[in-house]
Amino acid sequence: MHHVGCVAMNESISIECPHCGESFSLALDVSEGSAEFIVDCEVCCRPMTVAVRINDGEIEGIEVVEA
Repeated sequence: MHHVGCVAMNESISIECPHCGESFSLALDVSEGSAEFIVDCEVCCRPMTVAVRINDGEIEGIEVVEA
């Protein structure tokens, strides 16, 4: 739940599908901190796990692997 007065810090990242090699963008709320989630490729529809390391609102690293 978002608190009144908090502003989401959205950032767009480009990731490459580990299955087909195509790139596409994902929107992240960096104010939420580090996260790991599964998304489907926008091109081949196969799942991948995306792990994003965020520290003080800055993206420190992104790992994308087959799910």
